Amino acid sequence: MWFICVKRGWLLGGIPFTANSRAASLSKSGDSPPAAPGGRKHGWYHEIAMTKDELARQLASETKVSPAAAADQLDTLIHDILRRLRQGRPVKLPGLGTLQPTSRRSARLAPPARREER
Repeated sequence: MWFICVKRGWLLGGIPFTANSRAASLSKSGDSPPAAPGGRKHGWYHEIAMTKDELARQLASETKVSPAAAADQLDTLIHDILRRLRQGRPVKLPGLGTLQPTSRRSARLAPPARREER
């Protein structure tokens, strides 16, 4: 699955990035954000998940090319984005935002025995 998230960092191909954009929503107008567990809505971001095949089929239907050609174009795009991020350079996606490579410290978790004591 490919995850696109605005105003929150995610991993893209194993590379941490942040999406900076003035657009706070990726959904169509009138759509509401997905509900969180417990029925609470996320008020600060929308999350959209699609498989690569779904994205390729959507691209093929909108551009009138074969699904195989659309999948090849998508592979090339993803490869180019990841290559640029690995080089430490930002990737600007008009209408979506900018993907910027970032460095983050790894999370430190307490051993299970210590977590139970708390």
